[in-house]
Amino acid sequence: MVEFAQLTPVELLRETQRAAAPDEMVQMHEELKNLRRDQKKLQATQIHDQEHLNAMQTRQNMQRADVEHMRERKNLQVKAKALEMMRPLIQYRITKEQVEDAKNRKKDAQRDLKRLEREVEPSLRAVNAKQHYRDKIQDVVKLRKTLIPKVEHRADEFVRRLRGIQEMIKDCEDEIKAEREGDKNRKADVARLEQTISRIKRQMEEEPIDFDPAEYNERIREKSRRLREIEARAVDLKREMHEAHNQVTPQNQRRQQALQELENLRSQTGQQGAKLRKASSDTAIAWEWVQKNQNAFEGQVYGPPIIECSVKDPRYADAVESFLQNSDFVAFTCTTRNDFKVLQEQLYGKLKLSDISIRVANRGLDQWRPPVPNDALRNYSLNGWLLDFVAGPEPVLSMLCDSVQLHRTGITLENHDDQQFERLKESQIQSWVAGKQTYRVIRRREYGPMAVSTRVQPTKQARFWTDQPIDLGAERELRQTIGELENEIKELQQSFEKLKEEQSSLRQAMEEVKGEKVLL
Repeated sequence: MVEFAQLTPVELLRETQRAAAPDEMVQMHEELKNLRRDQKKLQATQIHDQEHLNAMQTRQNMQRADVEHMRERKNLQVKAKALEMMRPLIQYRITKEQVEDAKNRKKDAQRDLKRLEREVEPSLRAVNAKQHYRDKIQDVVKLRKTLIPKVEHRADEFVRRLRGIQEMIKDCEDEIKAEREGDKNRKADVARLEQTISRIKRQMEEEPIDFDPAEYNERIREKSRRLREIEARAVDLKREMHEAHNQVTPQNQRRQQALQELENLRSQTGQQGAKLRKASSDTAIAWEWVQKNQNAFEGQVYGPPIIECSVKDPRYADAVESFLQNSDFVAFTCTTRNDFKVLQEQLYGKLKLSDISIRVANRGLDQWRPPVPNDALRNYSLNGWLLDFVAGPEPVLSMLCDSVQLHRTGITLENHDDQQFERLKESQIQSWVAGKQTYRVIRRREYGPMAVSTRVQPTKQARFWTDQPIDLGAERELRQTIGELENEIKELQQSFEKLKEEQSSLRQAMEEVKGEKVLL
């Protein structure tokens, strides 16, 4: 009895049935438990199916608006197609009416013309006579025009003959000048020989001096040593002059390059090039190579947006640049895949540049559609899209649309209040700029219509597309470099002139020593 009292209700029922009930009752109780177990499983399945049905109904209700939009769009497309098919008929009717109107106006004009001809016939006689005279004059003019080429040809022949005669005269004058110079040289030689003859005659008339062969040979050797020293110094001078000239050439090139950089710094293109070098020196090197080798590509390869693009209104520069990353500013734009491969192999492979971004613009600018029509922007207190305020080549703008969605980002210079913010948040516009704030709406459709978050950030100050003054530091540095190079060039030129004067002195000394050696 103690054990019987400790049993649970389930165990008590089971033991009671085993003790008092027949076997059919036990079997029926087991079947009842199995049926209850199956009933629970079916109830769980029913609950799961009901939840799935509710979720699908909710999803269907959420997609019902899209389906309605698709049906409306399909109906509108059918209507548009029908209207488009009717366009030729409408154009035909309009054209037919215009033709009929033109015919009527032609008939009226012909009647007016005949009436005016009858009225002004007496006056037209003098005009017709003048026209007849003009026709005769035109015939004479045509005849003279045919004669002009012949006269011009004859004149060209006279000019060629005259040039030939002038060249002959010039040759004769050169020969006369050469003969005069030769006559001067001959006269100088005659005077020098006469002086030599006179000196020899005087020496012959004088008493012979004692001849010392050792002293004579020593004097000859001294003159020879002097000549060798002069020749060796002349060789050294020639080498030093060559080295000085070689030093001046690169210095001049560096000076010209610095002057060009200074001139570029004053221009808009030069300022943008300086900004590009600051943003990415590798990209600046690559852009110089692309400009010199455009013929290596199938199509046009466009440079970075820093160079190719600009902001139409400086007031919007901060807003535009806030949506661009540094890689967007320095990205090259190719129009074909083959050009992309060629540029990639050249910049990464041969030039060994690393900080390079290359993109392909394979869609036209007209294929990028804004989320809402432009006419609806006024309802959201927006002035336009970011794309409307950027100027540049279409492939570069298409690349920026693909990268940063310029065509889908609205903009206004005024700040938005809460009501305007909520209206934009519920619209299809996911990003916009209002005043000095940027807004991005992030929707998670898989979590339902309420899963929406908004990221608000202040706009960045524009660095590249701004009308900033000239970089005075860079200008001062370039001017200092130019001054140093000019001083170095001046010193090298002075050194070269001194070497040149010394070379002339050595040449004169060599002639004197040779003359003295001959007279020994």
